[in-house]
Amino acid sequence: MERYRAGKESVTGIAHEPWHFRYVGRPHAAIMMQRDLVLEEYHSFLKNFPLGGTPLCWKEGKGVWEIVFVPLQGAQTCIPWGENGSWAVSGNNEDGFILTSWKEQ
Repeated sequence: MERYRAGKESVTGIAHEPWHFRYVGRPHAAIMMQRDLVLEEYHSFLKNFPLGGTPLCWKEGKGVWEIVFVPLQGAQTCIPWGENGSWAVSGNNEDGFILTSWKEQ
């Protein structure tokens, strides 16, 4: 994803840099493009999908991506994520973690 897009300077605090890209992975890049979100906006948006609630779902091919947010819980955060399928966890560099899972349907 283009990290600092034109028109989003008030959100990122950085002038447009068309040469600056950030790898966010699938399906995050597709969701960000569809919703016209930069990384800061996307991280805020994901907080609407906390672990234990309804996940953000993105259908692709024969499967579905499910995305949830886990808030930071002090020095150690337990992430009870043991469902079948492939999954990954990444920090949002602020206040929590993003869990992304892939499930074939």
